Amino acid sequence: MNEKNLKIIRISIKTALFILLIFLGVKSYTYFMTSKPLVKKGAKKTVKAFYVDIKTLNKKTSQIIIKGMGTVVPEKSVDLKTSVSGKIVFVSKNFYPGGIVKKGEIIAEIEKEDYLYQIKKLKAQVKQSEAELSLEIGKQESAKKELSFYEKSGMDEFENKSLALRQPQLKSARAKLESSEAELSKAQLDLSRTIIKAPFDSVIIETYIEEGSYISSLEKIALLYGTSSYRILGYLPQDRIKRLVKAEQNKALVKVYSQTSDLFRTGNLKSLTGRVSKDSRMVEIIAEVKDPLSLDCEKLPLIAGDYISFEIMGDIIKNVFEIPRENVHDNNIWIFNNGVLEIRPVEIIWKDDKNIFVKKGIKEGEKIVTSSINIPVNGMPLKIDNNQDSHR
Repeated sequence: MNEKNLKIIRISIKTALFILLIFLGVKSYTYFMTSKPLVKKGAKKTVKAFYVDIKTLNKKTSQIIIKGMGTVVPEKSVDLKTSVSGKIVFVSKNFYPGGIVKKGEIIAEIEKEDYLYQIKKLKAQVKQSEAELSLEIGKQESAKKELSFYEKSGMDEFENKSLALRQPQLKSARAKLESSEAELSKAQLDLSRTIIKAPFDSVIIETYIEEGSYISSLEKIALLYGTSSYRILGYLPQDRIKRLVKAEQNKALVKVYSQTSDLFRTGNLKSLTGRVSKDSRMVEIIAEVKDPLSLDCEKLPLIAGDYISFEIMGDIIKNVFEIPRENVHDNNIWIFNNGVLEIRPVEIIWKDDKNIFVKKGIKEGEKIVTSSINIPVNGMPLKIDNNQDSHR
């Protein structure tokens, strides 16, 4: 077999294989198409409902409670000083830090002998000035008579009658008496200042003297805080102030809690300071607590400088829905609406630590979902959990 015939045979075999492959492909396609399995239509698959707890909403009247932090400061505070100098010869038995003194109570006394001596000396000086004035008045009367005699005798008139009548001498005598009396009054005032009294009902915070020590004029004796009332210097966010306008007019009740006790004292809102703090940029308010040291009652005493929390009883808001914070999701609530979920936005008028207060967006008697839903979708089917009271 020559080479030409071999080449023809190879071409024939390849052509036959190609035709066979095409034939097998067509047959396979026809088989799979004609033997396609038939799927019977069944019932539509139902979505499983999510079991939830719900709560029925009703309108109510609530009081806004505004919370903040602050510091206890005295309403009255004075560095008591003396106006005179001398040796301390007496101090009160209550003269110690924490001691209570009443208004007008003697706190300390300064030695009086030098002041009594000065008064005695000045009294003598006053008497001498009085005597000199009396003598000068007598001399003036004599001068008047002499002047009258000369005028009646037709003698030349005096160029300066005031000198002839000794009027300058009389004025000088009177001025000397007034000066002596003023010095005596000053000495008597200094004597009274040797007795140091409490200017108001006070608690002694610090003492700077002791019996036997020497004190100079304007030297400190003690630091006193008034005990009739303390102030609460508090701080609030600026968005809270709008609820304090009416509260301030009504002297709103304030509850003051110490950081060291669960007990509280009550006071009243006194004013807004009209400024914001430099550090926190919060608004300053002042509240007042009477009898802070509980001298007239058995209550928790307040300590000046203590860091406290407080609650101000603010406005009364009517016809509002009070909803726990955990049931509000980005200003939306979940409503149980005929077995499906409705995600509804609401208008929030106030928030506190536990609740939000809503006036619009909800109707009386509607039910909110209180359960957690991982992926809430509007219209998803819901069922009420039978283990909970649907009207609680």
